[in-house]
Amino acid sequence: ALTTLSRLGTTTLQMQTVALDVLAQEVRHELDSLHPTRNIDWHIAPGLPQVVADATLLRQALVHVMGNAVKFTAPRASAKIEISASPGAQADTLDLDIRDNGVGYNPAMQSALFAVFSRLHRASEFEGLGMGLVLTKKIMERMGGAVQSQALADQGCRVRLTLPLAATSKERSKGL
Repeated sequence: ALTTLSRLGTTTLQMQTVALDVLAQEVRHELDSLHPTRNIDWHIAPGLPQVVADATLLRQALVHVMGNAVKFTAPRASAKIEISASPGAQADTLDLDIRDNGVGYNPAMQSALFAVFSRLHRASEFEGLGMGLVLTKKIMERMGGAVQSQALADQGCRVRLTLPLAATSKERSKGL
């Protein structure tokens, strides 16, 4: 995990137009195949816009964030994961929200969320090293984007990825 983190700073970016709707569905199917016995109710908004990103790195970020949603909804009889988009705070940006009905976390622990090997839940409850959001933050920063998270204990979580909109999506985003 530390090797991956250190390589992110030197990886040559291949920035291109990426279709979020296609990528989100691909990651969803990948996660479904890894968890075939889970009852996950996915709601991926139709027609997600295109963004400018490194497709490989954006895929990794989505695997981390959507994978966390799958992981932290495991105690629920029926997991709900929603993915939607809205115009970003800055012109020509998009906010991609991944929301779940999982265990959430104590907001007082927010500052530890993006720290290396920091865990907000006991290792006996949920597997992992606590590196997914750290890697996601580094990926998003490398691509000129950002990541934020909000949650309440036992009330789910929302992770927001902010990305530059692709030129073809800028006109359509006004209607989001």
